[in-house]
Amino acid sequence: MTDPTPETQATASGYYFDVVPIEEAVRIVRSISHQTGTETIPIDNADGRTLSEPIFAPTDIPGFDRSWRDGYAVIADTTGAASDTSPITLQCIGTVQMGTTSSTPVPPGHCMYIPTGGHLPPGTDAVVMVEYTDRIGDTVLIKRPGVIGENIIRRDEDFKAADLIYPAGWIIRPQDIGVLASVGKTRITVRKNPIIGIISTGTELVPAEAIPRPGE
Repeated sequence: MTDPTPETQATASGYYFDVVPIEEAVRIVRSISHQTGTETIPIDNADGRTLSEPIFAPTDIPGFDRSWRDGYAVIADTTGAASDTSPITLQCIGTVQMGTTSSTPVPPGHCMYIPTGGHLPPGTDAVVMVEYTDRIGDTVLIKRPGVIGENIIRRDEDFKAADLIYPAGWIIRPQDIGVLASVGKTRITVRKNPIIGIISTGTELVPAEAIPRPGE
């Protein structure tokens, strides 16, 4: 009797049976399995779960033009000649407060201080980083020209309204939970986890409460 090849295994009765590659085993399991039902769960419990329906952006995200840096919100065209040796002088008319919107238009020759994440005030189109400025009272010396759109995160830079964020079938990762929260999703609909059973067989097996004899 020849030794079994890697493609065969011995049974308890001395016969041999063919084994299949893991890819074929997966194919067989998928062919006889069925799609599970759905359930709605908090996003805090969603890591590793599979979306049963797509997620779309309900609105533009982040929803408003905001500053990417601490600095001064300016009208870019009024700072075009600014340099270290010949700074442009602007008058600061206020500070953008975090969590609020500014309704005060910024006229030419003026600016507003804005922190990172602050709402861009109307009339401005660039943010000059604070590192490129000097301030004396309400007078701000701009030592580098602003460029339209510089240091600004646009209102729809993350997602535009109705953009597809995640398709059905997406497996949720830890980083996705923060994205879901940012678009107002606190609960999502996912596929129920499949129930899997493993059955061990063999004449050498005994009940858990029994004391195995030699060979068992």
